[in-house]
Amino acid sequence: MLHIKDSRITRVLLVVVLATVFLLASITAIWHTSIQCQSRTSVGFLHSFGSELVDAAGCDVHLTGVNWFGFETNSFAPHGLETRNWQDMLNQIKQTGFDTIRLPFSNQLFNPSSKPQGINYRLNPDLKGLQGLALMDRIIQGARDLGLKIILDRHDTAADFQPELWYTDKVTEARWIHDWLILARHYRGNDTVIGADLANEPRGPATWGDGNPRTDWRLAAERAGNAILAVNPDWLIIVEGIEQYHGDYYWWGGNLEGAGQFPVKLAKPDKLVYSAHDYGPE
Repeated sequence: MLHIKDSRITRVLLVVVLATVFLLASITAIWHTSIQCQSRTSVGFLHSFGSELVDAAGCDVHLTGVNWFGFETNSFAPHGLETRNWQDMLNQIKQTGFDTIRLPFSNQLFNPSSKPQGINYRLNPDLKGLQGLALMDRIIQGARDLGLKIILDRHDTAADFQPELWYTDKVTEARWIHDWLILARHYRGNDTVIGADLANEPRGPATWGDGNPRTDWRLAAERAGNAILAVNPDWLIIVEGIEQYHGDYYWWGGNLEGAGQFPVKLAKPDKLVYSAHDYGPE
């Protein structure tokens, strides 16, 4: 019979045994979590973890989205409702395999005079009398019922007018941020609405990192993003690129070269998502 007299050997063996047990438990937990993550849709709000998006349970999330245009146009309503039922369209989005809708809008949408056009109320009787935020609410509730996520996109300042910068002389930066804060407060706690695409396709005179308050999109994104997070800390803050950086040109909103040297600084860094606005093959 072997007698271990050296207490140091005993301690080493004990450490090895405990480490093995811990490793096996960790592998089992990771495997169990992986199976759980693969077997369901994302839950709760999202945040970044390194280069990945994860949900409230820590599971990796890969969003597959589609734009549903219309709120940003002079229709002031999602397109297609003149010939389709809005719930049928949401069902088609879901059945096609998408899990996220990017919902473009204009600041003009929220003006009392912006009445929806192009809705066939015979096909969509439950939308009659709704406009602006109330109409958006109905679409978002329908998306929620199907487990779809929503990203709000300030696409235009006025209907069918997309400026080069995030503001104009009629829709100031203050109005831009004000409208985002209305939406952020309104949808706070609603985990169907997961983020704010701050402004679509900054381009032309838009700069990155030069410190000019009138053109530096990076600084504007910080101002708007931090204002939003102060009232709704759950949202992703989605920041597109610009058109040209130090003479290098790319798609409108697609150039993020400057983010390396001049990153967007948010109060909650794990809520920042850079979005290189791009177009794939036709």
